[in-house]
Amino acid sequence: MRRFAAWALIVAKAAIVVVAKKEAIEIDETALPPFEAFIADVGLGEHLPRLQRRGYDRTRQLLKWGRSEVQLLRTELNFSQEVGATLLERLDDLKARATKRQSGAASDELAALREERDALTYGRLVVNRSMASFDYKRAWFGAALPHAHLGLLRAVPTDACRPLAASYEGKIVLADRGGCDFVTKAWHAHAKKARALIVVNKEGQLFERPASGHATDATVAPTPDTLAVAMVDAAAGPALAAVATAPLVNNKNLLETLSRADRRMIRDAARRNLEATDAVDARFVPLRCRAGEPECKPLLPDELELPANVDSGYVFVAQEDDNNSSPVEFVAASWGGVVPTALLPLVRAVPGDLCAPPPNWFASAAPGAAILAARGNCDFRSKASHAAALGGAALIIAQTNDDEPLLRMGVRTPPLPPAIPAVLIDRCGGAVLMRALDASSSSSAAPRVRLTAANPGFAHQWLELESIGGKWAEDDAAAQLQLQRHEAKNLDSPTRLEWLRRSFANRTGTTCQEGDGGVCAAEGRPQDASF
Repeated sequence: MRRFAAWALIVAKAAIVVVAKKEAIEIDETALPPFEAFIADVGLGEHLPRLQRRGYDRTRQLLKWGRSEVQLLRTELNFSQEVGATLLERLDDLKARATKRQSGAASDELAALREERDALTYGRLVVNRSMASFDYKRAWFGAALPHAHLGLLRAVPTDACRPLAASYEGKIVLADRGGCDFVTKAWHAHAKKARALIVVNKEGQLFERPASGHATDATVAPTPDTLAVAMVDAAAGPALAAVATAPLVNNKNLLETLSRADRRMIRDAARRNLEATDAVDARFVPLRCRAGEPECKPLLPDELELPANVDSGYVFVAQEDDNNSSPVEFVAASWGGVVPTALLPLVRAVPGDLCAPPPNWFASAAPGAAILAARGNCDFRSKASHAAALGGAALIIAQTNDDEPLLRMGVRTPPLPPAIPAVLIDRCGGAVLMRALDASSSSSAAPRVRLTAANPGFAHQWLELESIGGKWAEDDAAAQLQLQRHEAKNLDSPTRLEWLRRSFANRTGTTCQEGDGGVCAAEGRPQDASF
């Protein structure tokens, strides 16, 4: 009995040791949105009265909800699984934003996150103003990936198998796979004080972490320990090569030793810098992937906030007084390309849908221009290929059907289109650009346009609108509530408001007439549009 009592005492003491005191958490309510706005934003606006009757009237009350509570609520209110997932994600985000901790604890937590981040081996390469980001795999050797935006420079020579021809201090070197081993490339980048090396994989080669003898039976080669090394897939190569700048090479004797392809690359990159693309920065964003989670996510707060790519934005027509016109909303292609920073001359494609190679006389008008083409009659790859072959700086594709939502363009099968920045606008936006072209037809100067990325993007809002098209509630009152809820979420966009009202009108067979100023009209939208 005494032995049992002694053993019980030991267990009790051990239990006392392992039970940690919970950290006191304080909520900053000023960081929380209004209750009604939050409920509407997550898609539960129609259930607001029932939630209020249950005693919910402050956003703070919702922070106690977890997966079980949301599942019970979904059963009771009969909302979709997607809405439930959105609610949980938004609540997690609010908790992270509004939680106050002691500075020491927060500092320790951030240090632990940085340590875990530095050990991750997979992530996305995020390029400033790029319409796509790119998977990478970190090498088995080298330093941790930098936590900073760095300039992206092409290796000269492009395979980095010989000493590099210029300074790469503090930059990311972009080199092609092949010609020599990974370690040789790394030492050449290290010798020029680069911060990181990205190797572009070759078609047909396995997309794996560069090893250099690590994790294999081969002899481990000495490697630089202050240079980070990673590999991107072959599909990312053309897009990255199209936006990376080239170093300045003033040594004539050195230039003569380079291949014709290397010299052409230096010339083309220099021309892009002077014309439209401008220099771009890139950043490694390591991702943590865990079983049971639907997607891999960054760890650090600033990397969580970083947009993965440009998914949407606006086209402005420059006026003679240097002001911009009302914006034309666009969604970006998903295959890459960097949003230009310069004003671009606008030209209409010949043929109008850009589904066939343009005539020779058109080739002199297209280089460095934004090319406007109609959607349809061929795939996006064909249009992008023809625009890129002409030397266009951007491709603007206009819808020809008012009922189609603006969704990001993509291709079903490889290869990817050339990495020309391509955007999709609605039919009315196409008409705005056509009027600018018609107005300038009497002069020799083409109208100029500027593409501007939206931050935050709104492509996801078009996806949400597309999901309700044709799925309006049968009951008129319920459908009207749906309309009001989605109108409230899109008040900043005449384009989305007009499409939403048109979809609602189609539900009852009502026709939206151009210029009617009625059921479909949205402020700021021309009603005599044609394209």
